[in-house]
Amino acid sequence: MTTDATLVNDAWQLLGEAGQSEYGAARALGIDHGTMREYCNGEKAMPPHTVRDLMQIAQRRRNSLVSAVLEAAKLPTSGGPVTDAQVAQVNRMLRKAELMVS
Repeated sequence: MTTDATLVNDAWQLLGEAGQSEYGAARALGIDHGTMREYCNGEKAMPPHTVRDLMQIAQRRRNSLVSAVLEAAKLPTSGGPVTDAQVAQVNRMLRKAELMVS
């Protein structure tokens, strides 16, 4: 059995971006855990459709994280003028969101 370090790195990177464990990704994709293990160990190349599906899971995760940050970063629309501290806090949250998607 030969393994390809690039395949291993690519598989684990995709899992990380998708926020999935090996087992969780297999379950989410509807594939056998053993097959996912082979992808992660570099024993098999991940087929393009599996890569695409994992990338979609990763994108949904990023979208969800950014949505949560943006929702939390809303400036109040009532209760008086917006303070410098509130603007600074929102800016920090938005910078974190930017890092999540880059």
